[in-house]
Amino acid sequence: MAKTLTDKQGDDPRGGITGRDGYIMSLALAIAVEAIERIPNAADRPVSDQMDMKRLLETMDDKSLALCIGEARAVLKNMR
Repeated sequence: MAKTLTDKQGDDPRGGITGRDGYIMSLALAIAVEAIERIPNAADRPVSDQMDMKRLLETMDDKSLALCIGEARAVLKNMR
């Protein structure tokens, strides 16, 4: 039988799966926001998705949106 999310969380008092779930999700969203910004043709950018991702980031993380985007830029810069 497949485990449910609750089963996977186990007895971790912090909740979540990794103990860093919020950070990981925030960083992933910030990287996606920054990647969308880098699409060369502005008409090809899913701007409404990008705006929704920014709104999610603002509600998910204690850090400011600017800090999350800054971390994402550093990650993407190191990928070149």
